[in-house]
Amino acid sequence: YERGADLVGQALVDALSGRTLVFRYGSSPDGRVRDHLDYRYFLPDGRFVYFDTLLDLDSSWKVREGDYWKVAGPRLCTTRQFYTNEPECFQVARTSDGAIQFYVDDPGGPYHGLLTAITHEIIEGPPPS
Repeated sequence: YERGADLVGQALVDALSGRTLVFRYGSSPDGRVRDHLDYRYFLPDGRFVYFDTLLDLDSSWKVREGDYWKVAGPRLCTTRQFYTNEPECFQVARTSDGAIQFYVDDPGGPYHGLLTAITHEIIEGPPPS
């Protein structure tokens, strides 16, 4: 997939704030073939909701204390306490057909620049209940 135009600063905030990005996968991380969804909800106040239908077995999303998102220039950083206490940072791009792409932003790290997620599915507001 060709890299889209980078979203930076306010353009990145505007693309994410108040929206949920939905990522659909046809297999689980262990390689088993089965559908699962991952929802990333960027609340306008900086809180962040990550909900994965394989990991969150109670089948509902919730705001977890300490999960947040922030933009610093070209970087989007999120913190998911359930997953890690360390922020994960990405560069985000939008393709000409509207897809949102996440690239690992870890200068000097082995995965820097790796395309890690892509979606066309963007919901205004929170994930479905």
